Amino acid sequence: MNRKRFLLFSIIMSLVLTALPTFAQTSLGDIRAETFRPNMTRRGILDVKSADAGEQGDWDVGLWAWYAQNPLVVVERVGEDETQVSTLVGTRIGGSLTGAYSIMDWFELGLEIPYILLQTGDETSPLSNTATILQNVNDGSLGLGNITLWPKFQLLSRDDEGKGIDLGLNVGVGLPTTSPENEFMGEPALYFMPSILLSNADPVGFRWAVNVGANIRPDSTVSNNIDLGHELDGRLGLGYGWDSGLGLDWTIRTNYQLNSTAEEYHNPVVTHVGVRKDLGDTFQIFAGAGTALVSGPGTPDVRVFAGLRAFNAGCEDADNDGWCDEDDECPNEPEDED
Repeated sequence: MNRKRFLLFSIIMSLVLTALPTFAQTSLGDIRAETFRPNMTRRGILDVKSADAGEQGDWDVGLWAWYAQNPLVVVERVGEDETQVSTLVGTRIGGSLTGAYSIMDWFELGLEIPYILLQTGDETSPLSNTATILQNVNDGSLGLGNITLWPKFQLLSRDDEGKGIDLGLNVGVGLPTTSPENEFMGEPALYFMPSILLSNADPVGFRWAVNVGANIRPDSTVSNNIDLGHELDGRLGLGYGWDSGLGLDWTIRTNYQLNSTAEEYHNPVVTHVGVRKDLGDTFQIFAGAGTALVSGPGTPDVRVFAGLRAFNAGCEDADNDGWCDEDDECPNEPEDED
């Protein structure tokens, strides 16, 4: 890691560590009913980010839209049985506007702007002090979530033949951009999501990505099954792309709460599948669906999503020999310098 890279990394990590002591307990409505975090560029796999920071000057802009059913509910356990007693957020329609720019070959800055167009919940709830909150959920649907910055440092890169892996560090910084009346749309304080990224995720051929990180945020206790705070986060993405620009992707994600005391809390496991199609050298459309294998806060029973992205990522070079695939007589075999 050179001097400039180390200095920039040190500044961002110092900001993270400085903010940690400011965290405090939040109120009922000040939690996110959304845990889906879309990738910033086409190099990622659905909600799993690539370690590749791209080449200097690369940019990517995406518009995601989705429908989620029952992302935030309250359950009670009687014996071995669990019963849903309240639906805080039963329907949500929203998405995210994403963007990323490669400032250096080893540094990419991403931006995510989540938006909510509609959300509904129960009119009443057995939980105390929820009447005003549920009214706000049903009356004040339109709003913004936590706008998040995603600086990415690429620490290792594959060799010229594409062998090896990309290794990177992502430090998501969530900003308190929600309004008090926008219940369950976001958190009222800064939060941080550092993660280690491993990947080999070219658009053509087999690709994979692994993210291992943490969510450093305020404590939020709602009920016996919703008790949130600092948590670990793990993600795996697999995919395959064809020369035609068509690709299929699959991801799985889990979270582990570090300090939850909720009796009915489950560490969620969520999976998504998606299809993507490049439209020429500048646009991509995508769509998919997901479900919770193990339910938890922010993990809907069903999610359906679709979107469009525009990008400028140079030409495709599958064998990393410096020749664009369209001009390379052997696109899958590196050129012999002799």
